[in-house]
Amino acid sequence: MSEYRPDADPKETAKSLEGLIAENNIRGVPPQDTVVWCISYCFSRLIHEQKDINLSLNTLDQIISGYSEQEIYSALYESMPDFE
Repeated sequence: MSEYRPDADPKETAKSLEGLIAENNIRGVPPQDTVVWCISYCFSRLIHEQKDINLSLNTLDQIISGYSEQEIYSALYESMPDFE
């Protein structure tokens, strides 16, 4: 059965999170609150999946390090990543 399932796509996850942020915003939850909840849950889940908090911290550090260059994070201020 799994051979008929399309490959996983990070864009689908991003679309789901954008939908959740929009829905919570309608309910009066500021987008930054929803994002913080998502980050917190995802990091907890990463620790659970990797079964090693130090490995998870290293993974998070690698992700954050990717945003250390100004041209990367300033571009994110100007426009959201393209999910289409």
